[in-house]
Amino acid sequence: MNWQVEIAFKLDEMVRQNQLTPELKDTILGEFNSLFAEHYKLYGHSKENPIYFSARFALYMMARVLYSTPYWSNLSYQDLCTELHFKKELDQYDDPDHVPEKAIWESLEDRISGFLSEQEAPDDIIESCLKKIVPYIEKVLQEIDLANSAKDLFEGRTVTPRVLLINDIINCPDSDALKMVTLLPAPMKALALLLADHPDDHPGGRLYEINGNWLSHQFLSIGLTRSGDIKDIGSILPIIARTNRWEINDFNNLGIEITQSELNSLKKHVRATIYQHLYDRNTINHQNLMFGSLTEVIYKTIESVHVAIAVHEDNNFIGIKEASQKVGKRQYTDYLTQDTLLGSKTIIEFSDIIKSYLLHNFYTDGDLWTRFTEENYYYIDALNALDELSSVQDIVRPVRLMLRQAIGIDTRGYSLLFTNPLYKAWDIIMLLGDLFGTDALSFESLEDQLFDGDANTRLFQPNHMDKTKKDSLALYDQVLTNDDYHNTYHTMLEADQRVLKEGLRKLIYLGCKGSGSGPNGEITEVDIRKVFRGKTFSVLSRLTGVQETDIPILRQGNTLGLWDDHFGSQSLTDKLNIFNEKFQDFRSEYSRSGDLKLAYMTLYDKYPIAKVAFMNKAELFNNKLGAAALLGRNIRGIYPLNNFMRLYEALLSDIVFAP
Repeated sequence: MNWQVEIAFKLDEMVRQNQLTPELKDTILGEFNSLFAEHYKLYGHSKENPIYFSARFALYMMARVLYSTPYWSNLSYQDLCTELHFKKELDQYDDPDHVPEKAIWESLEDRISGFLSEQEAPDDIIESCLKKIVPYIEKVLQEIDLANSAKDLFEGRTVTPRVLLINDIINCPDSDALKMVTLLPAPMKALALLLADHPDDHPGGRLYEINGNWLSHQFLSIGLTRSGDIKDIGSILPIIARTNRWEINDFNNLGIEITQSELNSLKKHVRATIYQHLYDRNTINHQNLMFGSLTEVIYKTIESVHVAIAVHEDNNFIGIKEASQKVGKRQYTDYLTQDTLLGSKTIIEFSDIIKSYLLHNFYTDGDLWTRFTEENYYYIDALNALDELSSVQDIVRPVRLMLRQAIGIDTRGYSLLFTNPLYKAWDIIMLLGDLFGTDALSFESLEDQLFDGDANTRLFQPNHMDKTKKDSLALYDQVLTNDDYHNTYHTMLEADQRVLKEGLRKLIYLGCKGSGSGPNGEITEVDIRKVFRGKTFSVLSRLTGVQETDIPILRQGNTLGLWDDHFGSQSLTDKLNIFNEKFQDFRSEYSRSGDLKLAYMTLYDKYPIAKVAFMNKAELFNNKLGAAALLGRNIRGIYPLNNFMRLYEALLSDIVFAP
């Protein structure tokens, strides 16, 4: 906060020296305060208590003012809090409902004056300091009055999510304008006028006209939704439509002064607060779909379209059903679900009518400079939102079909998607990169000829480690091998296969880092034994032709090893040389370019047949998985994305398919 206080201190000095008008200072400071508020929120330094910021700012400013005198040049914020016995008071601001006693702040002027007198400061210095400090104390006292009046506003009312939303909207950190409304003789009526343009004497209003204003008797009524939750977007859209169109006169007509900068900050605050409530509570619709999904795109589109039509009709309360009737036959409800997808035809219909609003203004306005009125920007915003939704849905529709295919099982027990050319390509490329083209059972390097489609040179096989889960599409359930070893894997326990896979991953990690025990960080027998210490396996041996048990990873005395004896068509030395060669190229490229993708490409370059046949298709499938993230995670009939990969594979995917 030091920089923020320093800016305010310098601006105050400029006003005192007539280098700046108070009005311009307030505008500049308002912009800076907005930026700092976003910064504090981003780094988790903000608190929900509406008075916390003003109180802390005032104390920092006191410390800065006293620091500018010779009577305590080493004064810090912490020192001041200790001197004024304020530490305990500030700790209470962790409670969002805490409102300090006015007497505590009213006594500060005398305490600071007394402190300076003890330091034998002249009267003119004391007077000068107080003149600079008192406005900030008065600001806190005003905040205390406003906080008390805001609490009184909801006194006796059940605390519901809707009450909390309106309370958070009122408590804007960058403006007291809405808090000032709570001091008016009829605060609920004034709030209804500002938040929805619906006073008590509103001449219409459909179901909202019930013995009083909409805000008090409808939006905040617990009887409307029982829980007071926000389950239908129709209840929130009037507030968005109204606050988007705020003008300075809307506040001035109520006797509340506000600058344009402050008004802009207040508009942003209302929009952000609404989104935050919807995000936190995740109750925008009955299905509780996650934000950050297609639902969010749909919601933002419906919101933008609603605002555009509300502006055109000059009716913030126009319902989604009424709005949809204006452009097509389908009638949408106020409840947003995945089934509320705007189809291509409806998107075109909405776009056409909003374009007609825009074109009408262009043809009827007097000259070019008046054509881009504020009204037109609402229309442009809606058209952009519709265009974005259309683009997203063009991607999402085929992805939906792909994921639904993943649910189906063929006669052999495999997922129907398992033989899909795009999935197969992605599976191969990812499994190749996962274990660096190394067969976990034999520690042999997989040959590029496995991917040429010629059965005479053997073929690749993605092996399911649990043969009872052949329907799995997950990378973490598979290892890549050849058709010669495929059935041999099935003679091992699933747990043993997973130990092999994870141990091989550890060796690959050491190889990529160059942290092996050999020269230049190469992987050696020592590293293999260390990684697999205490691990033994049971498998149908290629050496003896029978099921062997308690096999160590490498030979121990007279006990034969898995990689060097039971699967020893190549010598362990040859296997290690090929294994290490891959990492030499990997590290060399990464050292040269600093690019992990280029480093991984040195591995795929050793598999030109696989790379040509599968890399492009694999990237297409990976892009589809990215698009599938828009669908959220709780959609009926859709295959969960975490059934494809987990964090390790996701990180590898980000590297291999990076732009």
